[in-house]
Formats: sequence, C-alpha cells, structure tokens
Amino acid sequence: MVAALLCSCGGGGSSEGAIPATPVNTVPAGGGDASPGLSETQALFEDAALASNGGVYSFGYGSTLGPTRTIISASITKATLPSSPQGLATGVMGSYLAATTLTHALPNAYMDETDERAGSAFVRGGVLQFIQATTPTRYTYIGGNIDVLVVMASGEVAAHRKVTSITKVALTGKFSEAPKDFLDLFGVLAPYLDPEPVFLPGAAYYRYTATRVGDALWVNDVDGNPATEAKSATPVGTGTIEQLAAANPAKLDLSHGTIKTANGARCWIRNASGPYPTFSGFTAYTVGEPSFGAYCQLDGKVYEAMFEPDGSNIGENVAGPGTENRFVRKPFYLRLNKAAVDSFKRKPS
Repeated sequence: MVAALLCSCGGGGSSEGAIPATPVNTVPAGGGDASPGLSETQALFEDAALASNGGVYSFGYGSTLGPTRTIISASITKATLPSSPQGLATGVMGSYLAATTLTHALPNAYMDETDERAGSAFVRGGVLQFIQATTPTRYTYIGGNIDVLVVMASGEVAAHRKVTSITKVALTGKFSEAPKDFLDLFGVLAPYLDPEPVFLPGAAYYRYTATRVGDALWVNDVDGNPATEAKSATPVGTGTIEQLAAANPAKLDLSHGTIKTANGARCWIRNASGPYPTFSGFTAYTVGEPSFGAYCQLDGKVYEAMFEPDGSNIGENVAGPGTENRFVRKPFYLRLNKAAVDSFKRKPS
C-alpha cells in the first residue's frame, strides 16, 4: 500500500546537516501599512496579510511513498485580508488561494502541486468533515490577540486558534544563508531549490505563536494526498481500535495511550514520548503537546489522526533526524510575505 502524510500546518525540513542559522533580526511593527492603534501582534499580522501589502503565504509538503520512488506534494497557499478587523465585532473574512501560478518555486521532478487546505479532514460531533479550498477564514481582534476561525458553509467553526504573538524576521543575503527556522520549511524539497539567489528587498517570514481553542482532531489520509480527494480520507483498517492493535502490534501499542471520546468519536490518543511508527509510513520522532498521535473509530472504520487539545500550543511539523520519513513538532508556525515567496528559484537543471 502506498502511504502518505501531508504536513498541512507548515512545511518540512531536515535537522541533520542544516546550514547554521544567521542571527535572527526581529523587525519592529510598522514595516508595512498596518492600521493605527493595533497591538504589536496585530500590526505585524497586517504587515503582510492585508491585500494592500501582498498577502501572507504558507508552505506545505507531503511525501507519497511508493515502491520505486517518492512523489513530493507541495503547496504555497496565499491568504489575504481585504481590510483590518479592528473595531469590527464579527471580524473580517479573509480569502485563501492555492497559488498555482507560483510553480517557479517548486521542483519539476516527481512533483505534484496541490492545495493543502482542500480536503483537510477533521472530526466534529463524531462526523468526518472536510475543509475545502473555498472555506473562508474569519479574523477577529480580541484584546491584543488575533482569533482565527475556519468557518464552514453551515456556519459551524471547523477550527479555532488564538494568535498571541508574531515575530517578523528579515531575510537577507543568499537563500542558503537564511535562518534554520526558514530552511526547515522545505525539508526534502530543499535540494530542488537554488541556494544562490539573493532575497528580494523586504523579504521576511513571520513566526506565529498560537494556542488551540477547543479540541481539534485532524485525520490523515494514509494512501494519498487528501488535497486530491477532497471528499474522502482513507482509513487504516476496519472494525475497532483493539482489533487494529491486535493485528499491528509493532505500530499500535495501546499501553502507550488512553481510549477516550474526542469530538464525538471513540479514539485512542497517545500519551507516551519518543519515536513511534505510523500507518502513513512516517515515524513521529517526538510527540506530546501541542499534538498527539491518535486512532479513531468512525462508522466501522479506524482512521489515523492527530489530536490537539484545547489550550495546547499550535506548531508545525518538520522532518526529523536521519530520514525524511520522521517528523518533529515545532512550537510555532511560519508564514511568508510576497517578497520572500518571489525570491524562490528552482535549482538549475
């Protein structure tokens, strides 16, 4: 069986042999046209996210592991805010775009470009649901923070996070000289990107610190990229969690977790530390807050999942030591501005 994992909260990267980070340059608020009277976090958010400032970009990739080769799936997704949410009780709806015009940033060998948001599967009320590329995101300013809600067509909130701080880091010099946090985004894609180009003026990334509001339960599609199956997710087995564990003792040791109800589904949630294998073909190198490996029963099927409890820190996955098929969790996630994305170049063939 072909296995896959899409790193939808960020990107991936290798921590072995990485280029040492240059000193981080924290840029104060006001680098762009932000609204007056905002907190530093809100001003730095608008510094890139406002449509007039070019929008903010996320980068994600996944690997589909086949018998003869690995196919890399990648996405650069653009989010824009039409206006500031300041002073608006219900906030502002932002728009997302799978940046299919940015193919110059991606390798052409074994490459499938996808939209990482389309088909992102989650469980709510015991039902498997899917976030589509057109699902809007609402931004609201509460105090000095930013509340970010993914809102389904029904009005139901699929995901809710609170951004409590943002740091802007200038990108200067060659691509290969960028801070390690930035380079970690690209993981197995890094060899395809030209290390020599110099970043364009104004290039920067933004390091977000955020917490989950309400429990979140994300489902992995283990046989392919969920972005190509926007209304489906492939389970790892049928029957019960106990039956899956009995048939796969090397991959699922029930003593390392607890069976409980999460978002209306019967789930086993891991609570042990250290590396563990998954059915998606990846080995989780470090697990704990902000997210936990899980297996959940839904309609007679068992799905591989990740659980983010209410109040937990939201981070992103990057590739772990030794192999592209391990990942570790960072306690933050990154977003890029347009100048940073426009600086990417494919490695000369």
